[in-house]
Amino acid sequence: YVGGISFCICGQVAEKRLRRQVFTVKMTIQDDVNERAVQKEFWEEHTDGKLQSMFLDSQGPVLDAYDRPEVIRLLGDVKGKRVVELGAGIGRFTGDLAAAGAASILAVDFIEGNTQENHKANGHLPGVKCLTADVTELQLPPGSVDIVFSNWLLMYLNDREVQDLANRMLSWVGEDGCVFLRESCFRQSGDRQRNFNPSHYRHPREYFRIFEAARLGPAKNVPADVSSPDKENVGPAGNAQQSGSSDSTAAGAESRFELEFCRSLEAYARIKGNPGQVCWRWKRVCATPNHACMLNGTSYTVPREEELQAAGRVCSREEAQVLGECLALQPGDRVLEVGCGVAPLSGPLNASCQVHYHGMDSSVTDILTALEIVAARPKLAATLPTPDVPDSCACGMVTKSGICTGAADGTCKTFGRPACTFEVADVTSLPEQHHPHNYFKAAVLHAASQPVSTWAKTLSSIKPWLHPGGRLLLTVGSEDPYLHELQEAGYTAQPVDGIPAKALLSAGGEQGSVRTILAIRQD
Repeated sequence: YVGGISFCICGQVAEKRLRRQVFTVKMTIQDDVNERAVQKEFWEEHTDGKLQSMFLDSQGPVLDAYDRPEVIRLLGDVKGKRVVELGAGIGRFTGDLAAAGAASILAVDFIEGNTQENHKANGHLPGVKCLTADVTELQLPPGSVDIVFSNWLLMYLNDREVQDLANRMLSWVGEDGCVFLRESCFRQSGDRQRNFNPSHYRHPREYFRIFEAARLGPAKNVPADVSSPDKENVGPAGNAQQSGSSDSTAAGAESRFELEFCRSLEAYARIKGNPGQVCWRWKRVCATPNHACMLNGTSYTVPREEELQAAGRVCSREEAQVLGECLALQPGDRVLEVGCGVAPLSGPLNASCQVHYHGMDSSVTDILTALEIVAARPKLAATLPTPDVPDSCACGMVTKSGICTGAADGTCKTFGRPACTFEVADVTSLPEQHHPHNYFKAAVLHAASQPVSTWAKTLSSIKPWLHPGGRLLLTVGSEDPYLHELQEAGYTAQPVDGIPAKALLSAGGEQGSVRTILAIRQD
């Protein structure tokens, strides 16, 4: 009997080892059954109800204090919304979603222990329901959700599972509903020791391709009406024709996802030296026949940093220092560049002025190029936030348990180390709360690359994020009448000379084709 138990246990251990080995070999083969077994085994091994386990990092509580407020802010307004939280874990975000006024929250995780912890912590909150389920099998009625929220979920699904889930998400959200997802890209970040790691650290462009490919409709291809699972008119890939839906796509219109923004997260870039923590917000819209893919072709070549330097597309540290002096930048300040292109200014400005750089452009290809260049740099050691004196942060705010109270609203600028983050977005379409007020000490706006009709809105969009008295450097065409718009938006402005030409090429302009205007935000 004892020997039988020993044999059984040894057999189970051998089976687990074999499954892990098979999983490693078949990572590209998309073995769905093996994938789910290995992922569940991994998380059962790392589940103990602690933040360190959710982060797979020894500094989980510190990371959470800076990371969670940033993610919740970027998610946007959830008041009165029906939210589905996928991969909810122990409920790190569930309580925040409820506090923000979500009408209902269905928090889903495939580990029973996590669901129990979430229920204990948040199950009493109005509208919160915790469910143990595997997202690869989860079915929800079409149009029954306003927001699908996931944090670190898709990296534990294979490509086929991600594509299938993206299609189902598209059916779950109603018209103008959205999907917010955050994933680890490029490489591992957490420092927890692992016997094996089944995570899929994809390049961000893979997520673009998957969500770009998601389609819903016309009626004959609408995903199955899960409220009637006994329907027999099932079509290709498990889809089914449905009738009586309030969703207009059932009448024949096709829907797809449209990107609202994609960006790397500041907390991990500064604390862990990891620029590969990336989030997306996708909105469901009607598809148009002439819709073009955001990526230029199915593949592209990312220039190395030294190639950009050889081509004269990167300014030197000395040239960046001159720009920093013009913008009155001090170490630790944040600077925003709108229309940054591949962001050749990011590295020199970050290094020479010790500032945190955030580049924004509407080109997916350019921003992914900038992000990959930064991700290819040598990995830096973690720099944890530490107060200079007891109960006081270096930024001057009070600390609690070693965490700056400015972490919650993003006003602390001294945590970690200044880094570089990037964002795909149209600055005029972002909500005011996308960045905290007074977040950036200075900004660079490549206005010459923007239509004249958007100038006023662009200036008004940037203003709340710019510190009172903060400086805005504009690159404009030689004849652009920008001074009137600046005055109307609450800036004082004057032409400025002496800015190195290479510092003005981020938007792709030719040397000598632009002039500069220095504007100062008035209180």
